[in-house]
Amino acid sequence: LYRIRTAWEEKRGAIAHRIADALIAIAAFLGLGATFLLFCPELSTRFHSLQLLLEVGLIGASGGLVSLLRRIQAVPGDTNRLNSLIEAEYGEDVIWLLSSVSGAAFSLVLLLIFVTGLLTGDAFPDLKTLQGDLLSRLVAVPADGSRLAKLFLWSFLAGFAEQLVPDFLDRLAGSAKK
Repeated sequence: LYRIRTAWEEKRGAIAHRIADALIAIAAFLGLGATFLLFCPELSTRFHSLQLLLEVGLIGASGGLVSLLRRIQAVPGDTNRLNSLIEAEYGEDVIWLLSSVSGAAFSLVLLLIFVTGLLTGDAFPDLKTLQGDLLSRLVAVPADGSRLAKLFLWSFLAGFAEQLVPDFLDRLAGSAKK
C-alpha cells in the first residue's frame, strides 16, 4: 500500500510538472507573438489573423491543461489509487494530448460561433458586426481590447470547461432538427 501511494504521488507530480512545462511554453510563445506585434507591425499585419487563430488555440489548450491539472490533483487519496496509478502510467500521453487538443479545438469552434453571431450578449465578444470575410474580421478583433479580452477569456473557458462547447453544439443541433 505504501509503494502504491508513493508511486501515485510520483506519477501525479510528474504529470503536474509536464503540464507546468507546457503552460510555460505556451506563455512564452504568446509573449513572443505579442513582442512580434510590437516590434514588427508591418509584418504582423500579414500574419495577424493566423496569429489570432494560434493565440485562441493556445489559450484554449492551456484551459484544457489547467482543467487536467485540477482533475489530477482532485483524485481522492484513499480510493482506487491503484486504478488511478495504472491509468496515469499507461494513459498519460493520451490524457495529456486529449486535454490540450480538445481545448484548442473547442476554442476555435467557439471563435466560429462568435463570428457567426450564434452566441450574443454583453458577456460575449461581438465579432459578427465586424466587416469583411473571416480573415478580415480576425484582423479587426485586436483593435478593440474589450473584444480581444472577451475572446481570450472564452477561449480559456472553452478548454477548461470541456463540455461547454459540445453542449452548445448539441443544443444547436437539437434546435436545427426541430
